[in-house]
Amino acid sequence: MNDVCEPERVGTVVIGGGQSGLSVGYHLARRGLEFLILDAHPRVGDAWRNRWDSLRLFTPGRFSGLAGMPFPGPRWSFPTKDEMADYVEAYAERFDLPVRTGVRVDRLARDGDGYLVASGDQRWRADNVVVAMNSYQRPRVRPFADQLAPEIVQLHSYDYRNRSRLRDGPVLVVGAGNSGAEIALEAAGADQAEGPGRGRRGEGAEGRRGPRRAARAGRRQHPAGRQRGLVHRLASRPGLDRPARARRAGADPPAGRGRRPPWVATRARAGGTRTRSQERSIR
Repeated sequence: MNDVCEPERVGTVVIGGGQSGLSVGYHLARRGLEFLILDAHPRVGDAWRNRWDSLRLFTPGRFSGLAGMPFPGPRWSFPTKDEMADYVEAYAERFDLPVRTGVRVDRLARDGDGYLVASGDQRWRADNVVVAMNSYQRPRVRPFADQLAPEIVQLHSYDYRNRSRLRDGPVLVVGAGNSGAEIALEAAGADQAEGPGRGRRGEGAEGRRGPRRAARAGRRQHPAGRQRGLVHRLASRPGLDRPARARRAGADPPAGRGRRPPWVATRARAGGTRTRSQERSIR
């Protein structure tokens, strides 16, 4: 007797029920196409709910919404991880997207002209498959971690929730990306510190500033950027560091590249950060 059930036939299988997977589902539904979204978490949005307690998006709410449904709340505020989780769950419900939660795909293979998707003893045969997931939720621990003294508490950002999980004493954070910077500030108690980029107005207050000035104010109000006195800038664009490299090598910078571009932050006399274009407008 064959215990393997016959695969369920579906036009498109979308693996992952986060923002990417739901966006794909939204556009497939608008075109009247048959599809199914598979997500490993018990609830839509749990990928956000299971992060550390104080996590906020680094993107203002205005730019955090998905197609067809703007993100609720102040346009220039930075949503919390729970607000984002509730939003994506409400998004799936509003558009009645066929999401099956608690289904972790463990196999994807070619099957003739289509694909075979498997999760345990459940199987689907699809004409198209969209992989809309990532591996960020899978901790990558360096091999030398086992060689550290056992009395040292080691936590991956995946397992970190708040400062109560840390022992008293110095904390070493490995990695200076968004996650590392936020966790380092929280571990150091920097959430109460005054930073040179702190504004006098409340987070997301647009008032008479106009949308562009409110956007700049909102950027300075993020819990991490606020303390470091940073503005989001395009400093990683290719070629921006060429003049600096040329000067270090004793050569003249390329023609037209000696001046800093207007989006690179400069320190203002009275504290805070302003771009060169802002300084010209102030003068």
